[in-house]
Amino acid sequence: MNKIEKALHISEQGGACSQAILTVFAEDFGLDEKMAFKLSTGLGAGFGRKQYACGAISAGVIVLSLKYGSENPEEDIKKDETYSHVFQFIEKMEKQLGNINCIDLLDCDISTEEGRIKCSEFGLTQKICPNCIRIVAEYLEKTIY
Repeated sequence: MNKIEKALHISEQGGACSQAILTVFAEDFGLDEKMAFKLSTGLGAGFGRKQYACGAISAGVIVLSLKYGSENPEEDIKKDETYSHVFQFIEKMEKQLGNINCIDLLDCDISTEEGRIKCSEFGLTQKICPNCIRIVAEYLEKTIY
């Protein structure tokens, strides 16, 4: 199973979009999968159902930071390089998805009980989130390897 398939499988099993992304790339950077799964929990649903940036995209930023990020305050060049990669990533996600915010992607406010019911009734997370996960995972595979 490749990383994209594994990420989709994690999502199908109930993992958040953020958990699906960070978990499949974690070991490549020395991060235990269980720790990555736990660490990325709060990023799901756009930061705990606040529906800001999509959790898959937020986890993608963490993966890019693991690849390119600075390890100490003096590494301005590494920080700038990371910012550049993140900027390009966000630009690409906005172009491909039309938006990076969970609320706009789902077109539903899941911070409310009414919104969660609507989301469930229409199967929005099953229709929309796998595509976001796939697009983020594909981008990361092409970019970091």
